[in-house]
Formats: sequence, structure tokens, C-alpha cells
Amino acid sequence: MTLSKELQAQMNRFRRTRSCSLNSELKNELAILLFDIKGTRLNKACGTCIRNAMQDVLNFISAEVRIEEFIGVRHERANNPGKKQEISPEELQKEESRVKDMRATLDKMSYKELKAFAGVKGNIKREKIYQLIHLSK
Repeated sequence: MTLSKELQAQMNRFRRTRSCSLNSELKNELAILLFDIKGTRLNKACGTCIRNAMQDVLNFISAEVRIEEFIGVRHERANNPGKKQEISPEELQKEESRVKDMRATLDKMSYKELKAFAGVKGNIKREKIYQLIHLSK
């Protein structure tokens, strides 16, 4: 679906100010677009019908699915879904000791420090904060 420059300008104006100024050519173009989108005819003499048609076209344009190619670095598991990464016993032990050390450090913190560390606000239980930090027991 392509819009003329004039109708596109009026669409932008309608989106910002909810008003538009359409001549007969733009009304005809809007009627064609409305028929393509909804299959209904436009009463070009009715201001309310034109306003509703403008909103329908804007809704259709905003809901139109745009597929963009992913550009970025993907995680290793996402690149190789069939392969399961095996963790060596040494790495597993290191991870467990890191979690225990972190847990001991967090247990020594006051509730206020723990909330600041997790970046949480409000009254939240200490165990919930641990879950947010991914260190639940």
C-alpha cells in the first residue's frame, strides 16, 4: 500500500492534531484505501466518515507487520540448539563455590544494602530478592 505525498502529509497531520484537509482527489484516494483495507465504501460528504476512515488507515499502517533481519550477536546455545554444552566437574565446582561465596556475601548485607544491590524498590522479601539475583536456595 502506497500513499501519495499529499495524503501522507495529511495522515501525519491527522495523527498529531486529529484534523485534516482533504480535497476531492485525496478523498478518492482515501476511499480506495479504505475499500482495500476494510471492504467498505466511504461517504465522501460526511466529515465523521472521513475522520473514521483516516483513523482506520492509520491503525492499519501501524499494525502492519514489519519483518527486519536480526543483526547482532546471538548466544552460543541459540546458535547450536542440538548440542548440549557439557560442563566439566571443575567448572561446576567453581560455579558452586562462586554461588556460595556470593550467598555468604549477600547474607552479611543489611536488607537496605541488599535491595540497593538488586536494584529493587518496595517491600520485598529477602528470598524474593535472592531469586531476582538468581541465587535461590
